[in-house]
Amino acid sequence: MAPLAEKITTKIKHHFGVPRFVHWGYPVFVMAVMLALVYCIECIAVAKEFPVPSTSLAGCSVYMLLNVFLCLILPSFALCKGFEDNVMGEYSGVGILALSLASGFPMMLISSSLHNLLSWLWLRFDLKIVFPAFFYTGGTESTEGFIMSLISDSILPAFGISLFFYGLLWSRFRSREKAMAIAVIAVIYTLYSLNVIDSTAILICGVWLGMLRERAGNMFAPFLCLIGMKVAELSLTSVLTEVDITTVQTYSDIPSTFLYASAPALFLGVVLLYFIKVLADNFRYAYFSDPHGVATEEEAEEDRAIPAFVKGLCPALLIGMAILAILSIMVMKGVHI
Repeated sequence: MAPLAEKITTKIKHHFGVPRFVHWGYPVFVMAVMLALVYCIECIAVAKEFPVPSTSLAGCSVYMLLNVFLCLILPSFALCKGFEDNVMGEYSGVGILALSLASGFPMMLISSSLHNLLSWLWLRFDLKIVFPAFFYTGGTESTEGFIMSLISDSILPAFGISLFFYGLLWSRFRSREKAMAIAVIAVIYTLYSLNVIDSTAILICGVWLGMLRERAGNMFAPFLCLIGMKVAELSLTSVLTEVDITTVQTYSDIPSTFLYASAPALFLGVVLLYFIKVLADNFRYAYFSDPHGVATEEEAEEDRAIPAFVKGLCPALLIGMAILAILSIMVMKGVHI
């Protein structure tokens, strides 16, 4: 029995212990485990009828802070030893960072428009509204509540998302795998959000954040884009607002003004984002790109320290993706409400 137990322990350490050279699959596993922990804490709190509801601003803020710290920030700092500079990236100038901040405005138009249109379609097909894993209703009327929501729902999540997905995860892909990185990270980011209604908008946002990370060369570009989205949301409330899915039961509950505003806003957002992409492409070519498509000596040296893409397709990743899938099903079932 002892040799068998030792063999099993060795196997577990081999597949689920921290690898000597961290590949992209292992951080996903750690994030998924931590996300499951936070979600279970929320579900237990709801079942035990804790005095502070999870849908209140105070309750949601606690879970969001736990989420960002345990799922994103802690794994990023714990797993980045030896390649911290690759996680942060290099400073490439204020111009691309200002462009990233400005891209938050069209990205907000696209995200809010899709939220409104897909919420209407969801109810039009007589489907039951699926609430996100972490959300709150009201509480932002006071200055203190507004500041709390701004920190817990916007600033800290934006930092955590940029650090983990477009810092740690991004650094685990080789220089010639960046197109694959954009797609893979966007999908994982969407699953992490546990927000079914907005999954399309989050996926598109994830792709754009990846494109910004590649063109800017650092994780601060995605962070500024997410901040720009919040600034746009606060600035354009008289032009475009999101449907509050906690107050609607059928598609007829959504005023037609939401739809009339969303369609042109979506078109305008796509056009503006295209022009920003052209500017970002020009910057990428001028600042980073090798016209011959050959990795620079520095990139080649960094690539040698990064495990191949297939190394990330490991048992830990499969377990992590299974956890994310189970959590998504639980969210659709409304276990957390």
